[in-house]
Amino acid sequence: LGDSLGDVGMANGLDHHVCLRVGFLNDNIDRDLPYYKKVYDVVILFDGSMQWVVDMLKTTLRHENAS
Repeated sequence: LGDSLGDVGMANGLDHHVCLRVGFLNDNIDRDLPYYKKVYDVVILFDGSMQWVVDMLKTTLRHENAS
């Protein structure tokens, strides 16, 4: 999770199988959205909430527990 282009590198060096990068973009959307879309898997705009992240985690955990 990040709110700047530099935040996408926070997971670098971690031992992980999957990394989903979620960016929050609140300012200069017209200017910065193309750049955010290149580096983040999901971009949440206009001071959006964490609800998408929470729902995605719930769905993933529910699926994992059903296996």
